[in-house]
Amino acid sequence: FEAGVHANEDRIFGAINMGQSLLDSHQCAGQEQEVEKRVADLEDQWKQLLSKSSEKSQKLREANQQQQFNNGVKDVLFWLGEMEALLGSEDFGKDLPSVQNLLKKHQLVEADISAHEARIGELNTQAKKFMDEGHFDAAGIKAKQEAIDDRYAQLKVLAAARKEKLNDSHTLQQFFR
Repeated sequence: FEAGVHANEDRIFGAINMGQSLLDSHQCAGQEQEVEKRVADLEDQWKQLLSKSSEKSQKLREANQQQQFNNGVKDVLFWLGEMEALLGSEDFGKDLPSVQNLLKKHQLVEADISAHEARIGELNTQAKKFMDEGHFDAAGIKAKQEAIDDRYAQLKVLAAARKEKLNDSHTLQQFFR
């Protein structure tokens, strides 16, 4: 968009220079004030157009960055939902081999939770940057960031509780063996 505006810069300055040239050479046939007004109006309107164009470009960049942030949020929220469902399982094994299998799977879940910590940290960094820059939707971004942080912290609690129950089940199954 800005490139299209700047493509007309030569034409605008050509018109301004032509008006100024008419004024300088006194070839306005008594219309000097009208020519001066039109040259001044054209300069003002050009400055306004450049300002609005720059503002629009900035908003579009912010919207694009927010869209990327929102996509990341969507992915993390989906992953959090999957993990919460997995950790909410009431299956703690019915014999020693099944408990051992569930413990191995739980180790993979814990590794996945740890691996996502970096991704959530990236989202937090992006959110902080948006807020520091005065992003137009800073409040919405902050709310999303806080919701993810809260769910992630709760996910860690759920993981620890499930691990404890699986270890208790493992101990019980060893006793029955």
